[in-house]
Amino acid sequence: MVLAVYSTLWLALVSMGLSLFCFANVLSIMRLRQHFAPHPPRTPLQTALSSSLGVALVLLPCVWLLALWVGIRTGTRALMAGDPIPVSVFILTVLFSFLCTWIMSRLTFQARKKATEDLRETIRLLRERKVASDNWSDAWRAREVAALQPQLAADPERVTTWLREWHSKANQHFRSKTWRACLLLGESNHHEILELFQRDNSEDIQRWSLVTGKKIPRWG
Repeated sequence: MVLAVYSTLWLALVSMGLSLFCFANVLSIMRLRQHFAPHPPRTPLQTALSSSLGVALVLLPCVWLLALWVGIRTGTRALMAGDPIPVSVFILTVLFSFLCTWIMSRLTFQARKKATEDLRETIRLLRERKVASDNWSDAWRAREVAALQPQLAADPERVTTWLREWHSKANQHFRSKTWRACLLLGESNHHEILELFQRDNSEDIQRWSLVTGKKIPRWG
């Protein structure tokens, strides 16, 4: 009997904690979308994202309330059996989870907001670069390489540093960045954003190859 009570309460608390955590994250995402993309374009992707977030915002509290009802019911049976410990632990854990979720939401929202602002600025610069380079034309690439020659002549070690930075950049998760741009910034063209990141990275290593005369490493 005691084991069954504690097992049920444990499952109820885990369910409540997960649903509360997910609810806080969904709410944070919706706040960021409202800040950066208050009126997202009416495309299938953005419509699906908005609908999914709305459903999650309704469904998660229902899961939390169901788990709360199961916990209260189990705790009441334990209290009627003369064991107040499960009820006390349940109440304290619920209050503690609310406190932790509130603190986490406050701390992470500002960090996510700053990261989203940086992502928006990066995408803006990449779009401007694409236009200025005439869609990364050969003539633009040649001018970029020529402009780098004096800097590399003054600091030859920069070539090695450049390759190392490119290798690190090549390992970034461009698809996750693209997904965040669609989710938080309301970008409607997933393929365009992904191509911007990949092409920018490709141009970096092509310039390195032109400057050094070496082949592009296979790990790129």
